[in-house]
Amino acid sequence: MEAIIFDMDGVLIDSHSVSTQMLCETANEYGCNLTIHEVYSWGSLSSRQFWSKVKATYNLSQELNELINSYDVDREIEKYKSIGLIPGVREVLIECRRSLPLTEEERRFLMYGDGAKTL
Repeated sequence: MEAIIFDMDGVLIDSHSVSTQMLCETANEYGCNLTIHEVYSWGSLSSRQFWSKVKATYNLSQELNELINSYDVDREIEKYKSIGLIPGVREVLIECRRSLPLTEEERRFLMYGDGAKTL
């Protein structure tokens, strides 16, 4: 094996649940009663599509750009720091680190969190 490529969302961490919860919280600040279940039923949407749907569904008077800009992306990224790995991922990463012929520089890629935590 020469390389392994991992995708973060839904493979290593469940970041989708964080963003979905935050989208609901932000929409509900405008008086919506948006639930996580409802968001999941809409499928994958871009930010513009999501807020357009919220605006139409809940008859919001705010401009679309105001709704889009109300979402705090920086807060979302901060929340990612507290997300643990999906069960079983740590063991896979440890095995990769143990069994693959990696340089020290490459081994640094098999860290998680802020880089201070190693496998």
